[in-house]
Amino acid sequence: MIIDFRLRPPIKEYAETQMFALDTIEVHARLFGTIPPDGPPSARERSVQALISEMDEAGVSVGVSCGRHRPGTGIPSSALKRLADEYPGRFVPLASVDVLDAVRAKEMIDEGVGGYDFPGIHIDLGALGMAPDDPRMAPIYDHCDRLDAIVAINTSAFGAQEQSLCNPESLDRAARDFPNVNFVSSHGSYPYVLQIIGVAAKRPNVYISPDVYMSNMPGGHMYVEAANSFLQDKVLFGSAYPYSSVGDIVSRYKKLPLSEEALEKIFWRNAHRLLNLGD
Repeated sequence: MIIDFRLRPPIKEYAETQMFALDTIEVHARLFGTIPPDGPPSARERSVQALISEMDEAGVSVGVSCGRHRPGTGIPSSALKRLADEYPGRFVPLASVDVLDAVRAKEMIDEGVGGYDFPGIHIDLGALGMAPDDPRMAPIYDHCDRLDAIVAINTSAFGAQEQSLCNPESLDRAARDFPNVNFVSSHGSYPYVLQIIGVAAKRPNVYISPDVYMSNMPGGHMYVEAANSFLQDKVLFGSAYPYSSVGDIVSRYKKLPLSEEALEKIFWRNAHRLLNLGD
């Protein structure tokens, strides 16, 4: 069993964004060294059914699919609910949230987490010029605390207006101030690898999902070393689809110098526990 914590499916709402444009996929494939260099066939075909076949071939049982609300990309929770209903058990959505409007944000959290029973939310702060400890986030985190909702944050420098916005120091402060909220550093706060390892080691409520950065990028070996030892229960597998095929990243993770126990936890046990997927 494998749970992919970073999988953006080719539903209409995603496929019409710049993320699925061929030139965007090719640029990221060159950056990450992923294959195929022109993207997975399912992404080129905009086919969820083809993605399911690719997941099955790679041994991926579940894809965590994130809502998004930022300029140029709007993936509403309702679209992800339709996806999850159409393919039962294959996708676990994270709710879309407008972090610039606290009242609307709470309504969107209530819709996704309270109404659709999603396990949490996904937010793109760096793209909006915000860091995880931005004061505007306090009422949103507080609402997530009340609903027992996890908070996954896009924390890569490539997705932020400036690199400092994904510095884990800000996530450390947010996790300190909201100790009952489980935070996920999606993309692993790259390139601040050592720093996010320190934060996740110190804060029980911080998890790391380094996806392609663990297997394909300079410094990724530090994620591996931590996952083999004291962060064995805090690292989550992700493919970063459509910027790589799920099969390519699964294969790369299997070749990393990880113990059998660590790989099993990274592939599914940690995410299964965090998402509270039950038996």
